[in-house]
Amino acid sequence: MSPRTIFGRMLGRIPIRWRLASVSALMTFMILLGFALLVGQITSSRLQRNFNTSLKVAAADLQDQLRVRQNPAGGISFSGPDLDDYAGAQNAVIRVVTSDGTVLGETKNAPNLGRPVSDPITMDQFRIVSRPIAAPLGFTF
Repeated sequence: MSPRTIFGRMLGRIPIRWRLASVSALMTFMILLGFALLVGQITSSRLQRNFNTSLKVAAADLQDQLRVRQNPAGGISFSGPDLDDYAGAQNAVIRVVTSDGTVLGETKNAPNLGRPVSDPITMDQFRIVSRPIAAPLGFTF
């Protein structure tokens, strides 16, 4: 016997009410599954967008608070809020670097996040946002 004949005989033994109920339950499940996937995708993208926005706002706020200057010895220093305190509430890491990657300051245990980039990127487990800081003499860090 072919599998089609066996399946047809088994299906023929099930009352029509059970068959209709099964088809209805399967269709309801498929509709609910599709709806759940759609809502999940929308929620996920909205959460990611909100996180990226708050990250950019925090970076802009820190950018406004930092001041970079050249000290008399010719080196570069910066002043502003304590980076560990600033990053502590969100478990963030912060590095203040020059455009060539020289570190001026960083939070405790901050990994190497690479050189500053113009667009937000993801590296390892970190979402990275770089913001330029204007300095005297036309330099930007």
